[in-house]
Amino acid sequence: MSDHEDYEFEVKSDEPTYPMQASALRVKGFVLLEGHPCKIKSLNTTDPGKHGDAKVTMVGEDIFTGETFEDTFPTTANVDCPNVKRIEYTLIDVKDNGFLTIMDESGDTRDDLLLRVNCSKKLNLCLQETQSYWCVFSRPWTKKK
Repeated sequence: MSDHEDYEFEVKSDEPTYPMQASALRVKGFVLLEGHPCKIKSLNTTDPGKHGDAKVTMVGEDIFTGETFEDTFPTTANVDCPNVKRIEYTLIDVKDNGFLTIMDESGDTRDDLLLRVNCSKKLNLCLQETQSYWCVFSRPWTKKK
């Protein structure tokens, strides 16, 4: 079994978010919780009560900060989901200040992506152990101005 998970994402429209019925969301999907783009870690659906609808409680991890958020919605409610784009890069170097040097499929490089604090040492070790390393980024789609 692989140490990583592979997902395919597509941009569904020109908008940064799209509506989706809460009952249709799944673990490992993406949703906005308290205004933060989150990867869904757990879902819990309750049965309808005497005076109310069935509800779904979602726990998600912010894809930028790793912070955990939780929210509850009626299962029939539409919730905002971020459009996420998947991008693959070849890792070239990890700088001491935590910035990555990466190369895309067309050979263009960039060095403006900053790692989380604890990742640079681990990634440097991985880079030393193997000759080739791929970085896969999933990010919310945003309009270019």
